[in-house]
Amino acid sequence: MKTVKIERTATTFFLPADDIRAAFQCASTEQTRYYLRGVFVDWADVAIKLVGLDGHVMVAIEALDAAFVGEDCATQESGFILSTDVTDKAFKAKSSAGDIWVYGDTATGILQFVAYNAGDTCPRVGVCEFEQIDGTFPDWRRVIAKKEVGGPCAFDPKVFQKLMKASDVIEPKKAVKIWPGAEEGAPMAVEFKASDRMSGTLMGYRWNV
Repeated sequence: MKTVKIERTATTFFLPADDIRAAFQCASTEQTRYYLRGVFVDWADVAIKLVGLDGHVMVAIEALDAAFVGEDCATQESGFILSTDVTDKAFKAKSSAGDIWVYGDTATGILQFVAYNAGDTCPRVGVCEFEQIDGTFPDWRRVIAKKEVGGPCAFDPKVFQKLMKASDVIEPKKAVKIWPGAEEGAPMAVEFKASDRMSGTLMGYRWNV
């Protein structure tokens, strides 16, 4: 089995594979909104966050402490938009040697999937390609819904299903909690039982429009 040396350089990044796949569940599928068709890897804060949004729903996942992103990976001020095929068999890899992480290099456009167990050298279990989308990801922090106690809320169940799929990637069949917005049609905060590293926002409907 081939092993990979995990080295932190200006062009490399190291992230949990399931976090990437979960965030992609909420990414846009519209061709005209190409800049939302990937996951935003953001490191403006102390912690690295992976963000997927499509204008109706958003999920943000705080990466684990072992994650890193090289400074030359950025294509905009606080990060870059990662585009890849999350249906690739490499994302389904399993290993008894550790959790599956991706070691990516923006100089090569290759994601190497490794079984990570707190070591510098890891067994490789898969490979796929990725690219950085040439676009500007919106200021997702402005979209974050507050946990407020509101009245009755309405939302599109198909949109809500994206959040459930994201949750199931991390840990299947775990409950989520929705906080109704302060008024009808306001964004709703979502909590995930699957992981306290995840947070979500779900846009509400206005019935009388």
